[in-house]
Amino acid sequence: MKLRIKGNTIRLRLTKPEVEQFQKKGYLEEVTDFGARQFTYAVNRLRDAVEMTADFADGILIVHVPGDAADEWFNDDTRVGIESTTDLDGIRTLFIAVEKDFKCVGRDGNAEEYYENPKEGC
Repeated sequence: MKLRIKGNTIRLRLTKPEVEQFQKKGYLEEVTDFGARQFTYAVNRLRDAVEMTADFADGILIVHVPGDAADEWFNDDTRVGIESTTDLDGIRTLFIAVEKDFKCVGRDGNAEEYYENPKEGC
């Protein structure tokens, strides 16, 4: 799972095996070790949630995805991601996206883990 953060934008990109694990378990996390401390980021499916949210505490970032939106995403091969803009305080917002990770155009790598890139062949 890749994490991209820029300003008030959070993007999580999941490979095929990660999407399958998230679908089965409802939770997926990655840990980056800094020696004395760790940074953990995760995606969590919440059955009763109506909107995506994110929490950050004690070095752990968790993106919460509504169960219905996650189920639709799992079962739709054409749907790239789930997106939401959350109002933080009436002035600031946080954009959150959980997306399927595509193969990089022009690179082989571990291609079977990634989704077909719609720009491939262009």
